[in-house]
Amino acid sequence: ALHFISLKYLFGITNFDNAFFWSRMGIVFAALVIFLPRWAYCRECYVQTTTKSNRIIIANKILAGVAGFLILKAIDLSDVALVQALGGLQFVFLFLISITFGHLLPHECGENLKGRNKIQKTIAITMLVIGFLFLFL
Repeated sequence: ALHFISLKYLFGITNFDNAFFWSRMGIVFAALVIFLPRWAYCRECYVQTTTKSNRIIIANKILAGVAGFLILKAIDLSDVALVQALGGLQFVFLFLISITFGHLLPHECGENLKGRNKIQKTIAITMLVIGFLFLFL
């Protein structure tokens, strides 16, 4: 929440391009501070994957970048609380996509949607949606 509030403040004092650039630089700096000491000691950082899963991972990262940009634009144009409240809908969309396309993904992607796991995910997402509904009212 502090991140999004500071983003909205940044959008208020400068234009979208500068706010976008400096918010990304802040995230890079924070990631370097947190992960660089751990990465220096990593001996087995590489995982072998198939070509199909590499394409899926690259497409996932491209879509995540587009989504992040759209969220920043929504914060620039609207209220931060509204954007955050609607962020709970991502779980519903993820569930629907995993039901529709989960069986087509390779095992390396980690989607497990069989039997009991499907019931647990349905209950968890229903509880999340109800919780967001109560918060938004």
